[in-house]
Formats: sequence, structure tokens, C-alpha cells
Amino acid sequence: MYLKNYYADYQIVQDCSDKAQLTAGDVQAAKDAMAKIEAYYMHRDSSIDKDRVLKQAASNKNAAYKMMKETNKVDAHQFCRASLNDLVSKLKEIDADATPKKSGS
Repeated sequence: MYLKNYYADYQIVQDCSDKAQLTAGDVQAAKDAMAKIEAYYMHRDSSIDKDRVLKQAASNKNAAYKMMKETNKVDAHQFCRASLNDLVSKLKEIDADATPKKSGS
């Protein structure tokens, strides 16, 4: 489920802010993006169990941190930035889909 992945990304961004990897502005951008992403997916499927998805996202986030630490190939700042970029990219995609297309004549 895609929403679970975006929740995990959002949780990572929040954690990164606590560890000074991202700014408060980055966290606010992620929060704004997550609100739209959540609304988008909930509108598409109102049967989504948000609590269950949030628990799965926390598990995914913890697994991602574990993999990052075990491999030592990913810089923490890059990891944080990638999660933020995922959210912002999805927001742009949602906004682009919501923009009415002009038909050419």
C-alpha cells in the first residue's frame, strides 16, 4: 500500500528534524504534503484503516533505519532528504493530476 510508504517517509522526516538533519521548514513541507497525500488516498479508498497503516509504517520506518545502519553506505542526511523528496514529489504528482487539462484546438 503506497500510503503506508508515505507515512513511513513522513515519520522519517520527523525523526530527522529531531536529529538536526532537516529543518523545521522541511518538516512543515512534509506535513503539508502528507496532509494532501493522505486526503488523496482516503478519497480513493475510504475503507483504509489509518491506524493499521500507521502501525505498518512505523514498522517499515524501523526496518529502513536498521538497513541503513547495517550497510553504512547511506549518509543519514541523504536518507532524510530522500524521504522528504518522496513526499514532495508525490504532492507535485497529485497537484498535477488535479490541474484541469486544456484541450488544444
